[in-house]
Formats: sequence, C-alpha cells, structure tokens
Amino acid sequence: MFKKSEANPNSIDTVIGKETTFEGELKTKASLRIEGQFSGDIQCAGDLAIGVDANVQSNINAKNVINAGIIRGTINTSGLLSITNTGKVFGDISVGSIKVEEGGIFSGESKMEEQKNVAIISNENHSDKQSDVKTIMHKIKKEKAKSQSVKNEQVYQMDR
Repeated sequence: MFKKSEANPNSIDTVIGKETTFEGELKTKASLRIEGQFSGDIQCAGDLAIGVDANVQSNINAKNVINAGIIRGTINTSGLLSITNTGKVFGDISVGSIKVEEGGIFSGESKMEEQKNVAIISNENHSDKQSDVKTIMHKIKKEKAKSQSVKNEQVYQMDR
C-alpha cells in the first residue's frame, strides 16, 4: 500500500504550520519549514526555513538555515545562515557562511569554520545556495502576502 522512499534533503517534507506549537526533539533527513512555534532541539540533514511569524527556541543543527522569524538558541550549520530583513537571531552561531539582510538582527557570538568547499556568496557571483535561499524565501513571502491581505481587509473593515 505504502511505498518506502528515501528522504531528500533538498526538498521540504515537514512543515510546522502557523497555528501549530511543537515542543520536543525533531530529527529529519529532509528539509524542514517552521511557520509556528517550536521549542526543543532540531537535527535537520537538509535545509531549515523559519517563516516570518515563527518563534523558535532551539538548539539547531542543519545544512543551511534561512530565517525570516525569531530564533533564540544556538545554530550550527556547515553551510549558510541567512537572516532576512524580518529575521532575528538571539544566540551563538557556528556557520560556514552568513548573510544578514538590512533590517535583520543578530545578537550573539559567531564562529565561522574554515572549510574548503564553502562558496562565498557575493552580489557578483550567485551560487546554488543563494538560488535555493531565494526559492524558499519566495515561497514564504508568497504565503505571507496571502495572509497579510486578509489581515489588511479585516483592519480596513474595522477602521470604517
């Protein structure tokens, strides 16, 4: 009835929704997206995407971390930590590389591991990592825009 398949660290197979609260330890061999509340440890073989409305208190180990929400705790990634203009990180990080957009906040100690295979991301040389980050962030922004338009309509009706 069910077909056994291998986890793909390049695809998101687990989503913690906006109205969901999770406490405990989470381990995944694929990528993970969090839009809600999370408290506990995260072991993610793929990429971890934190949405705009997400609030995460965690010790995180992931391939790459893209943060548009709030993270409190330690982050360990051999790849890229990307903090968007809405993202906030409060805690210590150990990363292969880091990108903080204007408006993004990082408060803590940082350590960058010297690695032979880490690509340096610049505006002139777009790597696959940056393309992956843009794709994931585009999906998050698109979902956020949908929910924001509903909120705006509700506010407009209340203001009348």
